[in-house]
Amino acid sequence: MMAHQQDPTGPYLSVPPPIRDPADPAWRPPLDGSLRFPPRGEADHPNLKELLYANLREGAVVLDVGCGPGPFEYASYRARFVAFDQFEPETRDGFKHGDEFRPGRLERFPFEASPCDAVILGFILEHVIDPGQYLREAERVLKPGGWCYIAVPNHRSLEDRVFRLATSIAGSTRGPHIQRFTFLNFQAIVRQHTTFSLQAWHFLPASYLYLNHRWLRPLRWPFIAALRQLRAFHLYDGFGMANFQLLFRKRLPEGETPPSP
Repeated sequence: MMAHQQDPTGPYLSVPPPIRDPADPAWRPPLDGSLRFPPRGEADHPNLKELLYANLREGAVVLDVGCGPGPFEYASYRARFVAFDQFEPETRDGFKHGDEFRPGRLERFPFEASPCDAVILGFILEHVIDPGQYLREAERVLKPGGWCYIAVPNHRSLEDRVFRLATSIAGSTRGPHIQRFTFLNFQAIVRQHTTFSLQAWHFLPASYLYLNHRWLRPLRWPFIAALRQLRAFHLYDGFGMANFQLLFRKRLPEGETPPSP
């Protein structure tokens, strides 16, 4: 059994944190062997979503839940993307032939069977009353062995706390953060509602993009400049552990081998 290690954001992890030294070839999180290429992204912050996209075969179906207004990165990858949201995107830039947009209420995903090779839940679950409903829907539409990428904020981070303050002042196009996720309580929610197994996880750095709101924009650059100074002098890091990205896989029936991406 894997030894528990101290969690920098909570008591203890059931999955060890990534090694933080980019010079060490083992610095990346443990990945399923069928994902063949190293993550892209800055050192210490591999982008697991891009890693997944790069490894999906041509014709694989990806459901991007709460896809947002665009632009999109779909044209860079071989898979077929189904963008799904309550509101029509502002642009279809980044769509390629075969990609499509489907409107609908996010609580019910737009498939009846299990046709999806991957489901993307990027910064959605913190906004909803019942995250379990979305997780159950993800499992329902995924093929056995399919992938679910999830990104959620670490509620103990400065970025999440500033977001909650900022939205109380200026509002938010996606709604407030209703949920307060930690690494451990989020894994417990996933286990409660699905049979998903955690394949990899990593932090995503803070961006504070929501401070581009017209009421808050004058404060953004002085605020970020102050954070950079604090980080440069090793006094406080307001960027590095702001969000969790997690890559799960749906359980296969007993005796079956995982399909290639």
